[in-house]
Amino acid sequence: MRDFRLWSRLALALAGVFFNPMAVGETPPLSGLPSNEESKSAFATLKAGEGGYAPARAAREYWDAARRRVAQDPRWTAWLQERTDWIDHWMTTPRESADWVAGWIHDYVDPNTGVLLHWTPDQPIPPDQPGHEKLRAAWIAHNRIYNIDRVLDAARLFRLTGDTRYLDWAASQLDFYADAYRGFPLQTWNGRAQLMNQSLDEATRALVLIEAVRLLKPHVPAARADHWREGLFLPLAANVMASSREVHNIAVWHAAAVT
Repeated sequence: MRDFRLWSRLALALAGVFFNPMAVGETPPLSGLPSNEESKSAFATLKAGEGGYAPARAAREYWDAARRRVAQDPRWTAWLQERTDWIDHWMTTPRESADWVAGWIHDYVDPNTGVLLHWTPDQPIPPDQPGHEKLRAAWIAHNRIYNIDRVLDAARLFRLTGDTRYLDWAASQLDFYADAYRGFPLQTWNGRAQLMNQSLDEATRALVLIEAVRLLKPHVPAARADHWREGLFLPLAANVMASSREVHNIAVWHAAAVT
């Protein structure tokens, strides 16, 4: 019960709902818990921001330590080999097309039985023929989500290994999405989306792509990063902003992506 009350209050606070517990019949604040100021003081060295934003945790990365670990620990060496082998394989084949319009991943079902199918990255795209439209569009959505996740993997591998093949491929995928975004049809059945089929998927993929940009941006010309911003992220943010309504879980993803 204690945990439930704490999480409930946290959820309401994050949603922007301010309330006086005593005014609505709640029990007094739980005893034995540190105050907000005590928490800020105890973790001051781990926090970033000022004033009301002081509780934010400062992100830290240790790439040099990671490189030493990979070089010295056979388990991490094996892990890195596995990841690079797969990314190397994924990069060998074009994985996107400006003609591919993403559908809803939950439409990836057997056309005859309606049974949900399990998508894997080695499955070929369904045929472009009558009766397979939703299945094909759902495959495209799965493939696009998977490819975007690999863009982030490649950006991280570049930062870890220094191998510019991963930089070049990840940047080329961002080039593609920036070039193609405005050409994808606007879909409005569930918010506004062009990269994906609905605004929730649009927002979550934006977070993955912007993290890749954060890792790559110091290593590409400013004009290239500007193209990513102008061609992809600004129109995507405009779509997501226009999609956000009320306060609910999807709106949290909208707000995070736009921010």
